[in-house]
Amino acid sequence: EELSISLDELLALTPAQSGSRPAAPKAEDSLTLQGQHHRTAQLEIEVGVHHQAGRIAEAERALNEILLIDPKDAKALYNLGVLASDAGEIARAERYLRRALESDPEFIDVYQTFGDMHFRARHVLSAIEIYERGLKHAPNRLPLLRSLMEARLVQRIPHLVAEVAERILRIDEGNTDALCYLAWADL
Repeated sequence: EELSISLDELLALTPAQSGSRPAAPKAEDSLTLQGQHHRTAQLEIEVGVHHQAGRIAEAERALNEILLIDPKDAKALYNLGVLASDAGEIARAERYLRRALESDPEFIDVYQTFGDMHFRARHVLSAIEIYERGLKHAPNRLPLLRSLMEARLVQRIPHLVAEVAERILRIDEGNTDALCYLAWADL
């Protein structure tokens, strides 16, 4: 399936800044909120149980129920995106992952999954941009750095590979992949 959303659209983080603050919850609402949190926690457990048992449809149902409680639940959106990606439904995965980032731009795993999805689809430049955006939030995140290094290697531009390899080695000086890629870049 072809990627259908442009990178800018995909990663556009549109915070709703109306200038007004939401009203404080009323006393009777706190019970409702407590009940919602409890139900969400139950559903998250169900998601894990269903997923481990291979019951993907039931896991998706529970995740969608979480979204009925909180349409901006970044974890549920992310997990639905991962399930869609695993099923090869790339456009649907993109929609969920984009919504997860809109809900929580600090959710680093979303950048990893987005980048990997683009990399697998051979959209290397998009993957690189996504990894770099994630690294702005978590500059020492080794999985993102490793993925960026591999994507840079596909470009075959030695100084860019060396730059990322050196960043990795500042964090993990014994990283054999980074040492090998740095040696390649120096050839």
